[in-house]
Amino acid sequence: MSLKKQIWLLGKVPGSEHYGNEFSLPGDNRMTPAEAAYYLGLSNLCYMTVHGYPKKPYDYTLESLTFLDRIIWSVEDEESAYEVARVSKYYDNVVGALVLGGNYDEILGSIQKWTFAGTGVKGDNTIVWTDDADKAKGAYIGVNLWDYKNGKELDEKEFETYIDKVFELLADGEIKGVFINSNCVMDIGLKTVEILKEKLENI
Repeated sequence: MSLKKQIWLLGKVPGSEHYGNEFSLPGDNRMTPAEAAYYLGLSNLCYMTVHGYPKKPYDYTLESLTFLDRIIWSVEDEESAYEVARVSKYYDNVVGALVLGGNYDEILGSIQKWTFAGTGVKGDNTIVWTDDADKAKGAYIGVNLWDYKNGKELDEKEFETYIDKVFELLADGEIKGVFINSNCVMDIGLKTVEILKEKLENI
């Protein structure tokens, strides 16, 4: 299996991370999850609803994502759980639900469930957000392209060393996969984006 088949883009409605300037992001973000996935050459997308967007029904958004192989959609309440369960019947590439809180097993049925580490939610697969890639062994790892905690760009050399380590662990089977965060910072001139793109072209 190509390593790229184990890499996911974390997608959000353009501009959602700039909203309120919480993360001190520069510029304007207009790149959609579909455009970002195409730019990076990825075929897997995890779409997170933010501030209620994209709006339901999700069909309107999913029609622009039919070129993708696999899509996970976030679930944060009962209404969104029913919606993800519904669209999974009509879109073959909707294969999972990222459960952000609560228990919706009965609604989601056999749909594969994902979760972030530390949420207290049980899922089939866990995504770990850490600066120490070794701590994600046996799970999936989340990779940020921006320093959200401190509201600044990541150091280029440190990021390159980190992403090399992540892809080494992925190639060795030490981690199950990678989630890249996100299209919302991919068109604001970050060096980390270009470093990642180059690495992806060579794996």
